[in-house]
Amino acid sequence: MLVTSINNSLPEGEKLVSFLMDLLNLSRESAYRRIRNEIPFTFEEVIAISLKLGLSLDEIAGQEQKNRAFFDLPVPKSADPLDVYSEIVDVAAEIYKKMQKSKESEIFFTANQLPFPYYMLYENLSKFYYYKWIHKTQEVPLNFYLSEFSPPSQVSTVHKRYRYAATKVNQVTAILCPSFILSTVKEIIYFYRRRLITKEELFLLQEDLYKVINKLENDTRKGVDENGVKTDLYCSTLNIASNSIWFRHDNETGTQFWTYTDPITVYNTEVSKRHKMWIDSLLKYSTLISQSNEIQRSEFFNKQNEYVKNIESLTL
Repeated sequence: MLVTSINNSLPEGEKLVSFLMDLLNLSRESAYRRIRNEIPFTFEEVIAISLKLGLSLDEIAGQEQKNRAFFDLPVPKSADPLDVYSEIVDVAAEIYKKMQKSKESEIFFTANQLPFPYYMLYENLSKFYYYKWIHKTQEVPLNFYLSEFSPPSQVSTVHKRYRYAATKVNQVTAILCPSFILSTVKEIIYFYRRRLITKEELFLLQEDLYKVINKLENDTRKGVDENGVKTDLYCSTLNIASNSIWFRHDNETGTQFWTYTDPITVYNTEVSKRHKMWIDSLLKYSTLISQSNEIQRSEFFNKQNEYVKNIESLTL
């Protein structure tokens, strides 16, 4: 199981024996003996492999205990905010990268607010997302204006990496809260009322939100997104408690939870199974609006557009 997990995670073209020799400072014979399972990997070696390949202990050790699961929340390697943010986005993209070598892959995600990937599609929302993250996680002055804030080019780079990785999945099923856009609208109004964003910036963000809604509406009408990924969108009747992702690539499954800003990932089979059961249960209280149920689809998107249209006057 350990050797298989390592092999599946190696960069293309890299040999297993060379990887182990270089990383663990082993002779060729010692590396082969570990590969043949003649001698076990030490705990320190397992940790070194886990850190190097970005694997969770569930993956690397094949941990399948039903009474305990390892959750993967990487500790940032740097204190620099830009490096921390970049690592968060790259960790979130990791599940998509694992799908690139898979013949079959699918993702289910539940969202009670605008899903993270949609912020990255449009310039003003992308800037606002990073601005919010800085505002919430760093010590900033009271007059921390969006107009005076310029995201480093690295932010755009990591966003592009995430978007590219997300095109490698075969199918996406999304379950959205009936007022999923409202949370973002309220955040924009908060910063506007604090006079940290200007009226011009407010209108630019409003325009980007319209673009998000139009994109989703087009995806539901066609049943695929612009990259050809099959997309099924459901509107939940019930409010959704948390943002989460369940994913499968070939025969492996996993779960990712979004708490505040950092994604927490778990590859434990039992946790994944329970999470999928919860999603399947939520589907019973949801309506498929991709290529079907046109009345409900129209009502859903009209409601989101109404929230955005009333962005200045909406009561918090």
